[in-house]
Amino acid sequence: MSGDWGSRLMGMTQIAPHDDGVLDEANKPVFNSEGQGARAIERLREVLPYTPNGVEGLDYAEGSSLMQQGRAAMMITWSDVIVGIEDGPMKGRFGYTVAPTERYEQQMVGGWSIMANAASEQLEDAYRFLAWMSEGRAYELFREAGESSLCLQRDIDNPQTVEAIPMLQAFHDFETRGTAPISIPPYRLQNAVEVQRVLYEEILAGVNGRKTPEQAMADAESRLARVIR
Repeated sequence: MSGDWGSRLMGMTQIAPHDDGVLDEANKPVFNSEGQGARAIERLREVLPYTPNGVEGLDYAEGSSLMQQGRAAMMITWSDVIVGIEDGPMKGRFGYTVAPTERYEQQMVGGWSIMANAASEQLEDAYRFLAWMSEGRAYELFREAGESSLCLQRDIDNPQTVEAIPMLQAFHDFETRGTAPISIPPYRLQNAVEVQRVLYEEILAGVNGRKTPEQAMADAESRLARVIR
């Protein structure tokens, strides 16, 4: 849900490629600078009546599973591409469209992280491993072993692969739609998990009605000011 809140947020104000509209370069909260954070919560509340019970606690795995099993008609996601959703008994029966935006066409580009423990006794080996990973061979091995949720540039460039995995077409639509892909800066924080937890708690409170959207965003700003480091 926090990701979907973020994708609504990104259509409301102009943001830079190194930002996602949540924190600025100095790690100061900017997600409600023009009231956009509260409006993004209102957008989530608009679709809430049409969602399954317990949707507030669903993560990517649960949402993708529902779609793959044919138990959901639509999934709204922050990510342009979730390649793995093409697997399963409903393969070939999905359609795609771009989520509505308010004013701007800006989308997060997701991925995954790998880090070396600063207390490791084999830091040199760890850095060599990271370097090897960044060269790309690791991703090739993942794909060869059957990891279908991994997207490689060669897949995007191959028309046959795009035909087999229609969601990859989203990457070709970037230029035609004028979409600006952006990064997700909370991960640059030392305590990114704690920061995300605080933000999620307040978004959830606004979505399920325990707080007004405006109060949820005000509380999020004050709480994050105390925990960001």
